Amino acid sequence: SAMDVHETDEFIEFVADVPGANDDDLEVEVLKKDPTDAHRALDVLVVRGKRDVLLEEPREEEEDVEKEKRKAEGSKLGTFRVRERHFGAFENRYALPPSVDVDRISAKTSKGVLTVTAPKLPVKTGEVPKPPQPPERVVKKIAVAAE
Repeated sequence: SAMDVHETDEFIEFVADVPGANDDDLEVEVLKKDPTDAHRALDVLVVRGKRDVLLEEPREEEEDVEKEKRKAEGSKLGTFRVRERHFGAFENRYALPPSVDVDRISAKTSKGVLTVTAPKLPVKTGEVPKPPQPPERVVKKIAVAAE
């Protein structure tokens, strides 16, 4: 599912349309950076989920077994003329800048839209950056809350 990414001085916001996806179908997590691994130099936001597939009635050229299988799955939609909506599983990954406070990332859904908010760490003038610390854990799961 495509996402819009919006950034302000205080946060980065990720927004995706997820119509038909239940909160249980969505996963939001952060893969923590590992200073000892060049391939994991940044934290990575991972958004994955699935939307139920709408089935169509069998086409005439299909094998009888396939027709019966589709009918057994309960589709009453007829034959699609145009099919532009996307269904099934999706996964998006976004590298997070070091300014993001990964421990305060939150996710919520409202009316078929998933919003993930990644607050930024406060910037202090003249602050010396801390040396990189080993990750506390490899994956940080973020609960998706319905609004």
